[in-house]
Amino acid sequence: MNDLVAKFAKEWQENEGEMLGCIDEGDWEQDHKYQYNTSIYEYEGRYIRVNQSRSGSYHSDWYYNDPDFDEVAPRKVVVETTVWDRIK
Repeated sequence: MNDLVAKFAKEWQENEGEMLGCIDEGDWEQDHKYQYNTSIYEYEGRYIRVNQSRSGSYHSDWYYNDPDFDEVAPRKVVVETTVWDRIK
């Protein structure tokens, strides 16, 4: 973990996950009794990915595991598709 990621992770823990700068908040995805979420934060001009997981239920309590932090960089991807049009 580089110094920037370590600094972000420390602030994350101190603020109990309430951080400013979220630029891409992922949805919680269900996988049996677990849910996973990935969000991207801009921090000091760079980007941090936060991977979170939790177990439990919305009927009871959620139990959160410690998140993972990585520094990431954006990359644009162009996707080409074929569309079939009817000939008149």
